[in-house]
Amino acid sequence: VNDLGGYTLCKDNTLDLLQGQFYTLPSAKERLAIPPSIQILMELLVKLQDPEIEPEDLANTINQDVSLSYKLLRLINSAFFGLPREVNSTKQAIVMLGHNKIKTWASLLSLSGVDDKPVELRIVAMTRARMCELLAKYYKGQAEMFFATGLFSTLDALMDRPLENLVEKLPLSPELKEALLNKSGAAGHALQDVLNYEKGDWVAIDASPIPAEVLSRVYLDAIHWAKELNTQLQD
Repeated sequence: VNDLGGYTLCKDNTLDLLQGQFYTLPSAKERLAIPPSIQILMELLVKLQDPEIEPEDLANTINQDVSLSYKLLRLINSAFFGLPREVNSTKQAIVMLGHNKIKTWASLLSLSGVDDKPVELRIVAMTRARMCELLAKYYKGQAEMFFATGLFSTLDALMDRPLENLVEKLPLSPELKEALLNKSGAAGHALQDVLNYEKGDWVAIDASPIPAEVLSRVYLDAIHWAKELNTQLQD
């Protein structure tokens, strides 16, 4: 499904299993005014991605959003994470899982809460994030930064704004910004692999330094992971 007409036709005929570029495209008509919910989300992302934020401030930022803190603790204590003991507070979660991992998961949960977007876009965001993360070891990069690269690559579709405008407002590392905007650096190359596989661009896939069979396996793993996570979030 590559356009609104095709999406509407499928939904009108109660088709449920859909795939295509439609979900990853920003609305053809940009939002004239930024809705309060999107403004609040951007302000939250700015705080979450602040490289100087201290663990206590991070916990306080998450706890200020009651829904976010509830979702985060609920997910961390679910079978999806499989931790050996229950986590009872955001501070405890930061200690157990690490500062950067909590920032990443809080960002994912925040973005997954955008109300007026199809659930398929959320799955695309999760799939991209996970596939980039899995490719980090092949590109000898940092898994958490690769995960963030895949996740934030859908910001334009989630917020109906040019990606460049959104990225410039966030305190992301120069490497992450370059990966998102220019597909440069190791994380950018991984994101390009993901986008090529998503589109079925087999010529580009064959030109990747990562073998096609590895990309295929990683893509399937990422889809399975994203669907499991989405099920957990919907329960």
